[in-house]
Amino acid sequence: MVDTDDVLDESWLCSTDHLYTVDESLHDDSENEAVCGLEHSPSGSIGVPKYEFVGPVNSSGVASSATEIDLSNDLIDDIVLNKGEPSTVDKFNRFNIRDITYDDVSDLLFEDYEAAGKFYNYYAHVRGFSTRKSKMYRHRTSDFVYRREWECSKAGVNPKKRRNPVEVAEKKRPVDIKETKRRNHMLRRGYRQTRCSCTAKFVVKWCLRRKKYFVWEFVTLHNHDLCRPNEVHFLRSHRKVEDHDLAQVQSLNEVQVPISRAYEFLSYQAGGYNNMRFMLKDLYNKLGRKNITDNAEGDAQTAVRSLRARSARETEFFFEHTVDTEGRLKNMFWRDHQSLLDYTAYGDVLIIDSTYKTNRYRQPLVLFVGCNNHRATTVFGFALVGDEKEETYDWVFNMFLVSMKYKKPMSVITDGDEAIKSVLERLMPEARHRLCAWHIGRNIGQNLNNVEAIKCFSKFIYASLTVPEWEAQWREAVEMHQMENNEWVTALYKKRTRWAESFFRGSFYGGMCSTQRCEGMNCQFKKRLDPSTTVSAVYGRLEWKQRRIRDRAQLDNFKVRNSTPVFDTHMRKLEVEACKTFSHDIFIMIKSQINFGDRFVVHQRFPFPNADAIVFYVGQYDKVERRWSVDYCGNKGNPQWSCSCKMYESDGIPCAHLFCVFKYELIIEFPTCLINKRWTREVGETTILPSCVQVENTLLATSARYASLLIEAGKACSRYAESPEGFNAAMIELEKLNKCSMKYNPTVNEDHAALYESDSVVGDPLKCRTKGMPSKTEQKRSVITCSNCEGLGHNTRSCKKPRLVPDVCGSGNVVGRQTPALDNSRDWEPCIPRFSPAIQ
Repeated sequence: MVDTDDVLDESWLCSTDHLYTVDESLHDDSENEAVCGLEHSPSGSIGVPKYEFVGPVNSSGVASSATEIDLSNDLIDDIVLNKGEPSTVDKFNRFNIRDITYDDVSDLLFEDYEAAGKFYNYYAHVRGFSTRKSKMYRHRTSDFVYRREWECSKAGVNPKKRRNPVEVAEKKRPVDIKETKRRNHMLRRGYRQTRCSCTAKFVVKWCLRRKKYFVWEFVTLHNHDLCRPNEVHFLRSHRKVEDHDLAQVQSLNEVQVPISRAYEFLSYQAGGYNNMRFMLKDLYNKLGRKNITDNAEGDAQTAVRSLRARSARETEFFFEHTVDTEGRLKNMFWRDHQSLLDYTAYGDVLIIDSTYKTNRYRQPLVLFVGCNNHRATTVFGFALVGDEKEETYDWVFNMFLVSMKYKKPMSVITDGDEAIKSVLERLMPEARHRLCAWHIGRNIGQNLNNVEAIKCFSKFIYASLTVPEWEAQWREAVEMHQMENNEWVTALYKKRTRWAESFFRGSFYGGMCSTQRCEGMNCQFKKRLDPSTTVSAVYGRLEWKQRRIRDRAQLDNFKVRNSTPVFDTHMRKLEVEACKTFSHDIFIMIKSQINFGDRFVVHQRFPFPNADAIVFYVGQYDKVERRWSVDYCGNKGNPQWSCSCKMYESDGIPCAHLFCVFKYELIIEFPTCLINKRWTREVGETTILPSCVQVENTLLATSARYASLLIEAGKACSRYAESPEGFNAAMIELEKLNKCSMKYNPTVNEDHAALYESDSVVGDPLKCRTKGMPSKTEQKRSVITCSNCEGLGHNTRSCKKPRLVPDVCGSGNVVGRQTPALDNSRDWEPCIPRFSPAIQ
């Protein structure tokens, strides 16, 4: 037994447990400090050595052999056997920890009280009950813990959880005082009591001579049933989400695996739900706490610091933001180095669109999108704006031009926002502004009721007509459907130069006439964004999706270099040369124009010898009245070809009329004047990011390293798990790796820490009001209606009138209430329902 001279006096604690009591007094404060073993160092601190699990101490102060107890590997990490004695790990299974008593644990010494708590929690896991921390006694001067207690989770009595009277009093509707008092004494619905005054406990105290904690009190008797072995994983003290489990769930969540599905995956790896160390609710709570910790400074401040840190790492990464008068985040714009390279090569056509419901602050997400040499979508930049006013878009477009070295696009496509239109006319006057053709077609269908009129006017959007032909046919359509006095049709006609295809012939748009590329991006991004997404998460999720888009572009480049299409047209030499020059998607379009050229014939050929020029008149075989003119000019060794259809000027692809003339003139070499560099193979090489500046995102790099380690560890674990010997050997090696990994904890970068200290704190933005939201006057708050009395402001549960319930005896309907836990002493006034014909 432990010498009583080495422990503190606790007679004032009134310990009445029959297992162990101490009744000795030490009243002097200095003597108490000596008994506690508080040896004050010059700095006033107390050193805490490693955990140690030793046997009883004899009179000479030498530890005897350790007690043989079946311990788990997790506990052995914190409670180590005395190194002076031979190892008894092989003898652990000889003792059943379920049957231990105070005599078995009275000789145990713990280096600190946390090791004792882990030991008792493991014992509770084996027995089938949950533990809870109880009292902690500290020294009055040094704050040193000299006594620690744990108890069964069913100890004590459940407090009566009642409704807060302030909650009821703060309601705006009139409150009945008697009703309020009755409801305040009602327990919440579904409330269950879990405590039953269990007396099981575990207490350790500090010993002066050994400088360790020893078992002071150990009560094993419970007044309730213990859990079955297959129910232990439901006990709260045995549920814990480890960091490696959390990292695996976050990695799965990054690839759009829901949290619940990730939990099922972990349970499959563990061999079933019974082997899990936590429940799904614990996982959600852990993720919530981690999000709170990560965004401790605020959501907007976390996002701004993350983007500034990347801007400090990458010289070509651009980020800017603005705040309002209260210091809250208002607007932010960012683009990376790859976007700059893509815009340099494919920035002649720019599509701008905004989408909603991507973050919890309702800030619209503005996308800057273009088209690469494979006719695939590429992203030039992102912006989150606080509103959709003209000054806001002015700042966003200015930042876009600054980030792109003031290179302006040739053509811009938008959805028709007037604020964007005004800013574009001021900042990019040279660019042709076009409205989205899809939105125009949708508006035609919404504003015209006649089906025939809808079909007729929809043809004017994409009609390949000259401007005089378009004007003449429009007038005929208006007269035919009697739309002369239709205000909407008149307004649409005034904007014809901004949406009709005939007015954009000759302006390069790369075959694009709508914002559907942005809409497609919105569809992809919204798979990972929702109205509950934080601003800091928006940046990371957009970055991940952008990487996926760029990987597809690299795949297209790979296929072009490592594959050859089938040549099957009648102009094989031109086809082969086009395949070597253009990307595969553009080659397919040129091939279709070559085949389409069979429908046309050359009617006339007018040479001009003095000017070294030739004019060809090409017509369709079955429609002689339709003709196009193809012009050729030698231009002193630099021949130029052009067609009146303006397809090459608009889309950058030679038309079928030109190939018809090439066949007529027996031209076998592809003219260099008809090669648009933005569609060639070589332009894709200029958009490859140099390897020296491919700096990975910190979070993504950590996830990638974790996944690589997990794959390699999985290969070894699959082989170790084939036999019990391999399993034991693997556990020993993993324990060593786990201890060695502690020295590789991440540290804060001093350069970035110094950068962050000078930053001003950016507050979270307020929820903004977008164009699609109803006005405050239109928002009517729904009023709760009771189905029992048809009154307003309450429901059937809070209704004062009795409810009509069926009589189980078969005598009809009777008046009663279905409200639980009523005060039976109250006299209820009868109320006859008006809908019951059986009661007069």
